[in-house]
Amino acid sequence: MSVAAIVKGRRSIRKFEERDVPDSLIYGLLEQAANLCDRNALQATRVVVANRKESRDRLSRALTEALAATRMGKLMPGQLLDTMSRRFAELPGHLIVAVKDDGSARTKDWQYAHACFFMQTLQLLAWEQGLGMFWRSEEVMYSSAAFELLGIGSGERLVGLMHFGFIAKTPRPRNRTPAARRWAQWPNI
Repeated sequence: MSVAAIVKGRRSIRKFEERDVPDSLIYGLLEQAANLCDRNALQATRVVVANRKESRDRLSRALTEALAATRMGKLMPGQLLDTMSRRFAELPGHLIVAVKDDGSARTKDWQYAHACFFMQTLQLLAWEQGLGMFWRSEEVMYSSAAFELLGIGSGERLVGLMHFGFIAKTPRPRNRTPAARRWAQWPNI
């Protein structure tokens, strides 16, 4: 399959099979993605894998606690929070991706961009192996409470949380906006 076909065909997956992803597969994909990126840029990136039951449960509790501490979370019934926590813990695996957040604005942007490139590359490599991923970056994850619970240090920036597992259901493709609609001509050039 061509790279263009993989990029066009990849979907964010929300329904995963109820089976574990072998460590060798996920760590192999992480290594492969790192090899396709600038190694110097990735020195600023930290990836935490949560694919064992205990770590998934701990991560689920942490995110539920962070959500419960928000204004929206305080309005949610406890039963809904429990259901969300349980469903989150049932996902086969999660990756927490953080990047150093120090240096000049240019350095910070460069490090963040490379971490995003790494995550996108990882998603494409995983898709090729029958693994689906969902990159999550909701606002609740950027609270100081969530950072503390996720182990994100004061000198780090959260890039995102990725859920992963074997694909149970692939969403149908959506109509794509033609790229030309997004292009603009710079004035006076």
